[in-house]
Amino acid sequence: MTKFKLLLATVAVAVAAPALAEPFQFERDGLHFEGEKIVKGDSYVLTGRSIEDNKPFYLRVANGRVRGTMGASSVSFALEEARGATMLASAN
Repeated sequence: MTKFKLLLATVAVAVAAPALAEPFQFERDGLHFEGEKIVKGDSYVLTGRSIEDNKPFYLRVANGRVRGTMGASSVSFALEEARGATMLASAN
């Protein structure tokens, strides 16, 4: 599965429920992710790692766009493209 699809899933799950600092875990296409969503004004910062390969991600969600990194790769895509992951755990 491509990194791009995995990042789409990350954003879809984390943006679903706003909070000041909320841990999350989710699964997409057999891979597992964990991290934290932090609200910063009108934007969200998503940080965490993929569990299977331990690659970190840092994503900033603002103005309908997602920009950041997954491992050593830069990513940028429309927020609307980020849909379809399964939430496993949340602080709420």
